[in-house]
Amino acid sequence: MSRWQVLIAIAGLAVGIAVLLVNLNSDHAEERVGHGILGLLIVWSFVASGLVASARRPENRTGPLMVAMGFAWLFPSLQLANNDVAFTIGLALALVPMPIFVQLVLGFPEGRLDGRPVLLTTAFAYAAGILLQLFGTFFLLPRPDAGFPCEGACPENLLLITRDDDLAQAFFTALNVAGVLIAVAVVVILARRWREATAPARRALAPVLWSGAITALAAMAMFVSGIAGDTAEVPARLATFAIIAFVPLAFL
Repeated sequence: MSRWQVLIAIAGLAVGIAVLLVNLNSDHAEERVGHGILGLLIVWSFVASGLVASARRPENRTGPLMVAMGFAWLFPSLQLANNDVAFTIGLALALVPMPIFVQLVLGFPEGRLDGRPVLLTTAFAYAAGILLQLFGTFFLLPRPDAGFPCEGACPENLLLITRDDDLAQAFFTALNVAGVLIAVAVVVILARRWREATAPARRALAPVLWSGAITALAAMAMFVSGIAGDTAEVPARLATFAIIAFVPLAFL
């Protein structure tokens, strides 16, 4: 391994441990142990697999995207931090891993985005995952009466402009709807890619296409439960994260 790869591996090890500790020490997390363990697995599996992929095929963009996905998982975990600054960063950037994952799956095997449907789906994922989440953060006061789950004291949202529960909820509902549409688009694109592939290509693409489709379906259930606001949201989220943790094995 090169010096840079060793440094990335050490950083990935540290970020995974940080994700676990942030979850376990959170004063306002739901299912902190489950989220912590799965977060650790996601960071380590993506960073390690990305380093292996980059070493084997350095000209391919898939390896760096996998590493980026692993490090990006720190952002949603910071939502569970007790520190106001870390919490605010996590709140604003919680959905950053989503568009990276979409780009990773749709860009396989070369890491390039080819075709208008793929480009539009990925661009929409980045716009929704970053902008809608950020705009909603501007109006969210993290309190149980505002729909934000806090078992203990809620940290302060330092990006709060003015409290507007209805407007914040509108942005987050739009984000969940966008998540469902993106998941449907990913499944359709992967199904079309499978249908058009030759038999040898299907054997080569099968692990990624199937794991990507299953993850998209699980994410769809998670976003739908978010729209409905029912008690299934947390189990759906944990199930989705569990599936995501093993996706890097399919890529390798």
